[in-house]
Formats: sequence, C-alpha cells, structure tokens
Amino acid sequence: MADPAGVLVIAELSENGLPAGVTSELISLAKVLSSETGQDMSAIVMGDAVTGAAELLGSLGAKKVFVAEDPGLARYQPDAFVAAVVAAAGATNPEIVLLSHTPLGQDLAPRVACALEGGLVSDCTAIEVENGRPVCTRAVYGGNVVAAVVSNRTPLVATVRQHAFDEAVPGDGQSEVVDLSLELPDTSGYSTGEVVLEASEEIALEDANVVVSGGRGMGGQEGFDELVRLARLLGGAFGTDEMSYRALHERCQRPIRDASTKLEGCSRPGRGLNTVEGGVQSQGSCHAQGRHGQGAHTVAARRTLEIESGRVDRGVLESPGHEVQLCG
Repeated sequence: MADPAGVLVIAELSENGLPAGVTSELISLAKVLSSETGQDMSAIVMGDAVTGAAELLGSLGAKKVFVAEDPGLARYQPDAFVAAVVAAAGATNPEIVLLSHTPLGQDLAPRVACALEGGLVSDCTAIEVENGRPVCTRAVYGGNVVAAVVSNRTPLVATVRQHAFDEAVPGDGQSEVVDLSLELPDTSGYSTGEVVLEASEEIALEDANVVVSGGRGMGGQEGFDELVRLARLLGGAFGTDEMSYRALHERCQRPIRDASTKLEGCSRPGRGLNTVEGGVQSQGSCHAQGRHGQGAHTVAARRTLEIESGRVDRGVLESPGHEVQLCG
C-alpha cells in the first residue's frame, strides 16, 4: 500500500441538509495543510439526500467528495458512520482525518481512530506540518498550558475546536463526486428517541463575538441581570460558572467552563478568560471575551476596576454608539 497522503474532512450537516459552519472551518484548515504538504484534500458527507451538500463542499475547495447516501444515515448512527468513513479512507489512504470537536465529532473520532488503527488528538486549536509530520496544538490543564502533540500512528485523527479557524469561502471550484457503495451494518441497536431543536432569540454562546460572564461574587440575581443586559447591549452572549449555573440555569445557556474550550482566544489558547472556578474569577468579577481573541472586544475587569486587557478606560468599554460601565 502506498504511503498515507492527503487530508480527509468528515463533514457535519446542519438541519437544512447543508454543511454546517464547523465543516467550512475544517475545509479552511484542510486547504492550508494540503498546500503545505502538496497533497490533495478530500471530504466525506453522510446522510439522506446529500447531493447539494456534496456540491457545496466542492465549491469550498474539496478536490474529491465521497458521498454515503442512505435513509439509514439521516441521523447519526455510530457504526454506520464509521463504516462509511472507513470506506472513504480505504480509497484515499489519508495521513490526516479531520472532524469538528462537536458532540458528534467527539463520539465519532475515537471510533474512526480505532477502526483505522490511527492516532487520536482531540480539541486541537492548530495543526501545522513540521519536518513532514503534523503537529497538533491543544490546551491542557484547564487551558493554562498549551501542548504540542505528535501522533506516532497514521492516520492522525484530530478533532478541531469550533471557531479556531475562519470559514472557507465558496468559489467556482468543482470536485469529483464518488458514490460509496457499501452495505451498512445493522443499526437496530440504536434508536433516536426524540430530537429537540434549541430555539432562542439570544446569540448562541459558541457563536458570540463577545461573552459576558460573572461568578458567585456578583452577589445575586440583580448582579446577573446587569450582566445579561450588558451582553445584549454588546450584541453578545451571557454565561456563568458551574455553581452559579445550577442556581440560575434558566438565564444562561451553559457553564462558561464548557464554552471556554471554544471561546477563550482560539488563536491564543490558555489566555483570554481566566480559568478559575469554572472559567471565571469568583470575587465579583465579570468578563467579556472575543470569540477569536483578536479583532473583537476582549475585556477582563474586576469590580475594583483592575483592568487586565481590552479597550478600557476606567472600567468603561468603548462600544460603537455606547459607553458601558462594566462593573460598578
């Protein structure tokens, strides 16, 4: 068998049947890796009626798109999805397999790595080629340390942190579409009980350019209400730490500790939001963190107005058309 070469992107679909934004981000990374190694980049899309998704992946830059189309793939089925990815990998013999670090990706990635007898690195914020080998960057110890990880196995199966890369821009490119003819394994052991779509007028925490967060030191409901208003004023989202989340779960989307894995300065892992007691300082603190860590407002201030970073003057964030007192 020829030496492993190329990058294979496992596409994830949104509810409209088209590639999700996280898949476009993976394509963006895969194009860079493909350029650095001089190897082709391909993608695989799995689902029911995914012709439109395959065409869009081609316009985003995939040179070859493998299509596994079957009603049994309309919803995520681990064994069936692994079988499809293994078939695509058998046709391309990739050196790198990319998935997004979403719930689906976190479940599928180790199964794929095991099936391909490859190595697994999760929650990567960067992947670069050094001396011909892919080197993954990921945050460890709660984001306080950045580690460079090299897999001793091939292929490298890596999940990539959401929003660590910009989305690829569709172009005029076309790709070779390859239909995978495979017999799906028995999936009778799996069943989808209920699909609940999250409906909210608020900006999703993982999609916000600014996240405002406070801990237990905010003093109670009034303090958190102020932060919610601030988040809306800045066009951002509000989150909190786990202990406060338990008491105020109806007002925030999830603990900031979970979101910080996607939000805390993807271009500067381990910096941005302070990872103290679930991602926030506990003594009356509030934070506003830009999604990519650059080009957006990045503020960390205590009630004592101890300013750590950002466009801040005596605790006031300069927002277009607004002057906002961050902490009283």
